[in-house]
Amino acid sequence: MGDIYVNERLFDLAAGAYLRAHDRGGEPSNARLLQAAEALAVRGAYDEAAQVAARLAEQNLQQLGTNALVRLHRLRARLAAARGESDAEQIRWLEQALELDPMDGEALLLLAQRYAAGGDIERAVLALERAANIESVAAEACLRHAQLLVRQRRYAEALPLLKRSLELRPRADVSKYAEQVERLAKPDRRES
Repeated sequence: MGDIYVNERLFDLAAGAYLRAHDRGGEPSNARLLQAAEALAVRGAYDEAAQVAARLAEQNLQQLGTNALVRLHRLRARLAAARGESDAEQIRWLEQALELDPMDGEALLLLAQRYAAGGDIERAVLALERAANIESVAAEACLRHAQLLVRQRRYAEALPLLKRSLELRPRADVSKYAEQVERLAKPDRRES
């Protein structure tokens, strides 16, 4: 029933249906409940997703398994961001995810974003460098690292990262961005 409510955008009813079914001991299982919370969050139903995630957190978390627990921590970080909670709160959830799985590329990208938002560029770069070694997120990590450098007007340093991102995952928008950065990296001819 919860899935039907989600499809109809009746998110409060969906969350209630998922929680009632879970309380009865049947479906949804903890794994399915996590999936429901993620689906609610994707659709912008942050309060309802947080309600379902909180119920999951009340469970014996060891039953969830490492992968699901990492997903739950990432979800809680996203919900904290969506609800305007502090960067420190978001970072706490992401660091917990990375304690369980240091190679979680998605958590590293989110962590870098939080560090950068808080002005801790050095830690953001370290997280992006770690993420660049993870195949599934390497292209995105290189792109975000380059964007950080561009914001600091370090165009020449950003170019190799943009080229690497394009090698890993060709994209027209990134290619156009790289061309713009390349023009900015060239010395201004008017200065000669």
